[in-house]
Amino acid sequence: MYMDEFAASENEETKLTTIYGQLTAIMNTIHLPMSKWATNSTTLQLEWQPEGLFTQTDTQFLGVDWYNESVIFSLSSSAALKVLP
Repeated sequence: MYMDEFAASENEETKLTTIYGQLTAIMNTIHLPMSKWATNSTTLQLEWQPEGLFTQTDTQFLGVDWYNESVIFSLSSSAALKVLP
């Protein structure tokens, strides 16, 4: 977790559901609900549909592009050059 972004990886679908439930409960307790979700887990995507959560397929995490359908992280050289002195 960094500032308002959280990333996790898990191979077992049931554990992903548990992580989501626990994280949501913790963040709601401190009145800081998570608003942007992205996953390549079809189980989580199906769970989120009745809740009306919008899932993103192309997003960013810590400034790095993440194409979660193909599990690819991408950082363009032009973006990197913008932040270098």
